[in-house]
Amino acid sequence: MKKGQEPAFPLIDRNLGDYAETNFHGVSTRLYIATEAMQALITQSNCTIKLTDPIEPIPSPEIIAQIAVKYADALLNEEDEK
Repeated sequence: MKKGQEPAFPLIDRNLGDYAETNFHGVSTRLYIATEAMQALITQSNCTIKLTDPIEPIPSPEIIAQIAVKYADALLNEEDEK
């Protein structure tokens, strides 16, 4: 399984006594980290304030998503190096 593609919250298959790759459902570790990063980026970008401020542009959802995925990849790479 590729780095970051493992499940964020794996369940143990009691019949096999170990993690059963075929029974994984839900979000990957990479997507979970990116989701958390995206939430922080949206909060820090003060999107609610910028909605009333026409001078400063609101970052597009696509840009925020791209940045969040880069943060997730950086965290996974840093973890892999240790």
